[in-house]
Amino acid sequence: MGRRGSIWVLQVLSIALAASVWASPAGASTNVSPSKAVPVQIGVPFTGVWKGTPYSGSSYGNHWWRLPQVVRPGDTVQVAVDARQSSNAVNLCLISPVDDFGAADAFSACRYNGETYVGEGDQDRVLLTYEGASGNAYLVTYGGCYLDPGEMCEGSYGQYTATIEQIKTLVSIGLSIPPALPPAFTLVANLVYGDNTPAADGIPAFLQWRFVAPRGSDPEPFSNLITATSLGGAVTFAGSVPTPAEGRKIQLRTCVAQPGSTEVQCAESVRTTVSASPCSRALKSRSVKARKVRRLKKSLQRARRHRAKRRAHRIHRTLKKQQRRLRKAKRSVRIHCA
Repeated sequence: MGRRGSIWVLQVLSIALAASVWASPAGASTNVSPSKAVPVQIGVPFTGVWKGTPYSGSSYGNHWWRLPQVVRPGDTVQVAVDARQSSNAVNLCLISPVDDFGAADAFSACRYNGETYVGEGDQDRVLLTYEGASGNAYLVTYGGCYLDPGEMCEGSYGQYTATIEQIKTLVSIGLSIPPALPPAFTLVANLVYGDNTPAADGIPAFLQWRFVAPRGSDPEPFSNLITATSLGGAVTFAGSVPTPAEGRKIQLRTCVAQPGSTEVQCAESVRTTVSASPCSRALKSRSVKARKVRRLKKSLQRARRHRAKRRAHRIHRTLKKQQRRLRKAKRSVRIHCA
């Protein structure tokens, strides 16, 4: 190839390079649709550059980021946004799984349903609640510039950095608690996600209890009675109430851990009456009879001090009868509480 041909090739390459630079400036974020969405990970920062962001069917420059896991209605996404290098506010919203043909409508609906944003020059955390269909949804950031078809954002709008810090999965727990509860029991609770599908295995759940507070007094805090984990969308609580609760009214409530966070969600508490076990009844009977025997012994001593022979004789006969009943109650305790 001669010198003239080499010059011609260089000119063509220069034109092509200039065209490519104009079409996609260095560092430009071109993830402007679901098909071009950039996957992100929890705890890993990602940067959006407004310069060179092309028009994509919306008047606002926007960037699409694919969430790292399936989300369902009620799940929350916590995002830390650093907009100190952005000359415009960074708006954020969550969009259900959608293709490029439905992206513009989905983006408009998300934008008009309420905006969550971090102002220009600021850095802050935002909490977004997902309300769309279950699936691999998108986090969309927008607001860098106002565009007409064929335009791109200019370099004066700067950039932003964001980090998904947490995705909390909503898990709800439901349990039917009977109005009367035996001391030893087995109760089965159902665990569901925000879309009412069964929750995964291995999610910790808790059955908590406390005494019903007397009227006019503050209730005690709840304490864990049984801890179990989910299996097949359910969790089984098998155990027994503390002995002092037998024969009394208590409050029970269920709580379940929220995957992706350290939080737990608790259902409303329910009152129930714990029936007394044979052992509990035997212990109570022994206690009552022991008190009667102690009182009679004191009465007998007083009668003898005052030399009231007839009264002392009568009390002595009653005491013997109660002592026989106490011995019988003690045998019952040995039988039922062994």
